[in-house]
Amino acid sequence: MKINLYHRTSKKKAESIRKNGFRLPDESGRWGKGIYFATTDNWQISSFGDTVIKAVVDSSDILSRKYELIARDYDLDLEEPEGYTHMDEFVTRILGCKGIAIDYENNEYEDIEVCIYDTSMLLGIQILSCE
Repeated sequence: MKINLYHRTSKKKAESIRKNGFRLPDESGRWGKGIYFATTDNWQISSFGDTVIKAVVDSSDILSRKYELIARDYDLDLEEPEGYTHMDEFVTRILGCKGIAIDYENNEYEDIEVCIYDTSMLLGIQILSCE
């Protein structure tokens, strides 16, 4: 199934992404080395940049879990940085998925954070806005 996800970045980086596509980062983020998206364009705070990119994504290989259930279901300690910074390896190698969608129950924006570990899931991008 195809879904729309949103990524906020700087105008300069957005132009690079438009020309060259997304690339996986060298450093781990909260959920590992992946590209971070939200399910709506209002979730990501403006400190990430002044440009929103809409990406069409194949969601068939995305593991979807409520935040509270991740630790319980997979015996992870999410309070320790090591508990989730290697989530990319856990999700791709152990579970066979290419991304993870995390639903934070108390999220004031009513969004889901999505971390993509495999750029082949990205089917298209569009730059939506520059503030």
